[in-house]
Formats: sequence, C-alpha cells, structure tokens
Amino acid sequence: MDVNCTLIECKDRKDVSRTLFNLLILDAPSPSNFPTYIKALQRRHVRHLVRVCGLTYDATQLEKNGIDVHSWPFDDGAAPPKSVLENWFQLLDKEKERLLSGASTQPASIAIHCVAGLGRAPILVAVALVEYGGMEPLDAITLVREKRRGAINQTQMQWLAKYKGRSAAGGGSSGGCTVM
Repeated sequence: MDVNCTLIECKDRKDVSRTLFNLLILDAPSPSNFPTYIKALQRRHVRHLVRVCGLTYDATQLEKNGIDVHSWPFDDGAAPPKSVLENWFQLLDKEKERLLSGASTQPASIAIHCVAGLGRAPILVAVALVEYGGMEPLDAITLVREKRRGAINQTQMQWLAKYKGRSAAGGGSSGGCTVM
C-alpha cells in the first residue's frame, strides 16, 4: 500500500536550477497505513508535516523519525484564516532562508495534509504558488488541479481569486514553482 501524494517543486525565480522547497499534498494517514505513511515521508526526505485538519493520530512516531509536525487546523471547505497563512509563510520563509544562506544544501520537503487531500492542503499549496512562484491565482489553481483531480472547491477558488498576497503589501518573495 503506497501513499497518494502530489509533488510540487518550487524553483528560485532568479536561478531556475535551484529548488527552494518541495511541497507534497497528501490525505490523512489511517491507523492501517501509518507505518507506510511514515516510510513514504522519509523516502521523500520530508522535514515538516503540516496537518490542517483535526487531530486523528499521535504525532510522536513522526517526530521520533525526524519529522516536525505542525498542527494548523481550519474548517473543511473554507479558506485558510490569517493565522494559518502567517504560520505557513513563516515556515516557508524559514526554509527558503536556510537554503539560500547555505545552512542547508538540500531544499526542504514539506508535506501538507487534510482529510482527503482535496481542499485545505491544496489551497495552501496554491497560495504558496502565488506567493513564492509569482503565479496568478487561477493559474495556481489550474496547476494544482491538473495534478490533484478534484482539488480546491468553489469557496476556496473564489477566495484565492480575490487574494492580494503579501507582495501587494511589499512582503512577497521570489520563486517559480513547477508541478512534478
């Protein structure tokens, strides 16, 4: 039994040969696939797992295997609240800085999951494509949906279509993102 995941690789806009970080969209682990889930994350060199749904498992085993778990739940079908976006951008900014400063030689792999991997996790990846990849919101949604069928509902799509981003306030970052 393998884990269903979608990889989105974010490249540095100034140097497309450099990957800033890898984002993996997943569904939530179940008790029956939890050991396989951990192995799949390790194979992909995941350093962070972002859980945007309610607690359904104990993160201790993940943390024992070197994977930091971040729990930022928000309502199913909804757009991410400001607090979740702030945490998400803080994590991405930290990992980007680690790579660009030379503190890390490999881009961080960050896994994001909700229950089915179709709403909350993909919308965070799409907003990262907008913020770090400089993509237009609807292009980011299209890109995510091409790789993850059924991802991002109408409410989330409308929110992202209106999203102004940090760059509108001078806080944006560079990076081009590619779906692998």
